[in-house]
Parts: sequence; structure tokens; C-alpha cells
Amino acid sequence: MTTLFRTEQSSPRLLTVNSPALQILFLTLLIVIGLVIVYLAAQEEVIFSTRMSLIVGYLIGVPILLSANYNRSIMMIFLFASVAGLLKYKTDFNPVVHVTIDIMLVILCFGWAIRRFFAARSSDKPISTPCEKLILIFVAICILQLFNAYTYSYVASLAALKMHILMIPLFFFGYHYTRSIDQLRQRGIVFGIIALVMSAAAVSQFQKGPEQVKAEMPEYTGIIDQNTWQDETGRSFFRPMSTTSNAGGASTWMQCIIPLTLALCMAKFVSKRLRFLMIATLAICIMTLFISLIRQMFVVTAISLALMLFLQLMSRRLGQGALVFIALSVIVLGGYNLAKNVAGTSSGAFQELIVTAASPVSAFQQNNRYVMLGVVWQVAQMYPLGAGLGRTGPAAVKFYGEIQAFYEIYHDHQWRSEMHVPSMMPSENYFLVLISETGIPGTIIMVLIVLVLLWKGLKAYIAIQDDSLKWYSASCLSILVSIFIVFFGGPALITTPLNLFFWFLGGVLLKLPELDRSLRTEIVPSPVPHLSTAHFAGKA
Repeated sequence: MTTLFRTEQSSPRLLTVNSPALQILFLTLLIVIGLVIVYLAAQEEVIFSTRMSLIVGYLIGVPILLSANYNRSIMMIFLFASVAGLLKYKTDFNPVVHVTIDIMLVILCFGWAIRRFFAARSSDKPISTPCEKLILIFVAICILQLFNAYTYSYVASLAALKMHILMIPLFFFGYHYTRSIDQLRQRGIVFGIIALVMSAAAVSQFQKGPEQVKAEMPEYTGIIDQNTWQDETGRSFFRPMSTTSNAGGASTWMQCIIPLTLALCMAKFVSKRLRFLMIATLAICIMTLFISLIRQMFVVTAISLALMLFLQLMSRRLGQGALVFIALSVIVLGGYNLAKNVAGTSSGAFQELIVTAASPVSAFQQNNRYVMLGVVWQVAQMYPLGAGLGRTGPAAVKFYGEIQAFYEIYHDHQWRSEMHVPSMMPSENYFLVLISETGIPGTIIMVLIVLVLLWKGLKAYIAIQDDSLKWYSASCLSILVSIFIVFFGGPALITTPLNLFFWFLGGVLLKLPELDRSLRTEIVPSPVPHLSTAHFAGKA
């Protein structure tokens, strides 16, 4: 019997440093960082239980993250990310909790680096990774933005820098450490658990209604008030936060988990019992997508599923196409009926989601999303090399005071003066985020990274022959496409979980052809010799 997470086998050596002095320096750096983390957790002026929880959590989590089981460590990051929003609000945005996802990934990278420093072999050679040069160029451009003339705070710039580049290592881990079918199944189970927990929280909040949820969770009052409506019967309903920090936040997770769950439902390496559980999970995920009431996520998820089925149809992998379509339709209808039962009289709100999905282009125009494209052009003309890091997304909210102070000192409240000193920038479009913070060069490189990744992902999908991996690669590719679509309507790669899924699944997708080849070149049992041949061989 296999455990949920096995210990990793020997891993490729990506870096070799044999200098004892450098090894000691690196170990000292790790110890200092660990002591600083413990000090910050212990000295933070918050409730005692929060301090102790942080200390205990880090004492337990750090050894696990430093272990060689990268698959388990990455799944831990996804698990924490799924509840991080709730924990931030419950701890009044404790700064250590706020950056725990980043710290977890840094610890994971340190664990990898320790093995390369202390367990290196002279025969080890660097292993190339697809898109690595473009990625390194983008990272370099982001680092150079620290010295932008419009930089208002180096602390804020560093905080924004981590939003742009810190999750990129997941691409390399996904590519180099995806090595078996078991890992794909294990990840599917973890994502299923995440989906069920988030769905349970969303259903509970939706049924309680905004007033009761505000009484139980007063820290969410502002979000709830901004996202509350009344149906035709006068009943109030709202977009449930689930375990996130955003209204309808579970839908962003469902956008990525639903295609992966569908792929596992179709995979042959999944047992019948697990397949039935995945089918039930898929219906629950669809229900959660409905009750989250986020039109953009609903549309891109529908596009993702349609693209998935289209790819399989074009590759003639839908030999029993009618049965697949019927089964998926039944699951979708099951999820919709579950959502209607949860919503009760408020189920009329779902009609708008369906109308939006039926005509996404007109919905894009009606919501003035296209206006942001004009703003992108204006910002590109005013700040071709960028306006400095930290002017969009969470960093802009956190450092709003510093932005306004810089703005007032150098601009005298006139945004369109000759100096063009910037203030906060909108984040409703990822291209606007890129133009604002990395300039035209950074935007071009990131677009190239995405396009090359999608092209290589399509080639990887075409090259795969195994039916199960074909479904899994189709799900990964469709998720990447759906995230790219979100570029036009949201901050995308500077927010969780889209940045986690984009980089990690991008690496996994490009590795699947190699996994497919390994499955096809496994040792085949030798044929049983003919009876007469065996008989005479024995006589000899």
C-alpha cells in the first residue's frame, strides 16, 4: 500500500558548490533567518494565541518544508493558501500570517539549495528548463524596477517584487519534480480536499445570510456590505467569502480545481472508489462556482471545460464522446440543482451567470472591462519604463499612505502635470499591472513567457499518447488559457491562487510528455516460451 506522499527519489542536481566556506556561510544565513522569523512571531503585538500558533506552526512546518519530499511541501503551500485569507482577517492582518505563503516557498527553496550545496556530486550537471531564459530576463527587469526614479519606498518595492517573482520557482519544481502518476493522483486528492472545505464554508455562509455572517465574523462587514443584494422576495443574499479574503473568493479556486477534477474522473489510473468521490467533488465544485456569484470566474471556467473537451475531440480521444458529454452534463446539472437548493428563493441570481456565459464578449463590454485597455495604452505612453513597484494590487493598499505622501510632495495634486508623477494604479487588468510596475519591456517579456508556455503546452499535449495523461494535460492547458483570459479582467499573477496554479501547472504540463514516454518504455514481461521449446531446453 502506498502512502499519500512518498519520499522523493534521487533528484536532479541543478547546482553544485563544493566550497566549505560558502557552505558554512549559507548555513549561517539559514540560522539567522530562522531566528529572525521566530523573533518576529514572538514579538508581534497581537493576541497570545496568535503568537503561539505561529511559533508552533513554524516549528512543525519548517522541518517538513525542508524535507526532500517536494510534492508534499508544495501541497502544504496550496493547503495553507486556501485558508490564508480567513486567517489574515481573524488575526487582524498579522504581518507574519500575511507573508506565510511566501515564507513557506522560501523555506522550500532553501531546503532544495541545502541539498545542492551539501549533497552535490562532482558529476552533476545543470539541467535546462523550458522558458528559463525569458523568466530570468523578467526577474531581472523586476529587480531593476527597485531603482526606478518613481520609487516611493524601497520596503514597498520589495513587497511588490515578491508578488511578481516569488512564485516563479513553482514552475521549476513542477517541471523537475513531477515524476510519477502517483503524484498526479495525490495532488488530485489534496485539491479535492481543498475544494470540499471551501465549498462547505461557502454553503454555510450563503445559507446563514449576510446579517448572521456579519454578527459571527464582524471583520468581514465591509466586504459583505459591498456584495449584498435582495431577491424578488426581499431575502438578502451575498457573495460568500468561504475561507478567502475576497467576496466569492472560492470561485477562483474552482476555476482551476474543476478541470483537474474532471481529468481525474476520466483517468484510468484512478480507482473506481476514488473516481466516484471525484465525480461527487466535481458536482460540489460546480455548485460552489454558482453560489459564489462571480461572473468572470464562471465564464472562464466554462471556457476552460469547453476547451478541454474540444482538445480531446480534435485528438479523437472522445471515442465514447456522447457518453462523456452526457456524463458531464449530468454532473453540471447536479451541481446546478445543488446550488438552487442551497440558494432557495435567491436562485434567480444564477440566471445572470448563465446569460453572461452565453455571451461573454457583450458582458465584457457592458462591464467596461475594455476601458482598461485604453488606460493601458495611456500608462504605456506616460511611463514606458514603468512607474515603479508597489502601485497596484495588495502592495498599493498596504502602502497607500506612502504613495499619497510621495504624490503630494512631487506632484502637487496634479496627476497630468509635466512631471507625470504617478499615484495608485488600478488593478482590474494584469496588463495594466505589468505596464505600471515593469514598463513596456517587462510586459513584452511576460506576454512572451505566456505565449511560449501555451505553445509548448499545446505541443506537449499533442505529443502525449497515454489516454489518462492526455486528459490531465488538456486540463492543465485549459487552466493556463483561462488564467490568461483573466489577464484582461483582474490582477491575475500577483494574487493567490492564480499565480500558484499558473506557475506550478505550467511546469507540470511541460513535463508530462517525458512522463508519458517513461510509461511507454517500461519493462514489458518477456513472452512465455513455447512448450516444446521449454521441454527441449530442459532436456539439454
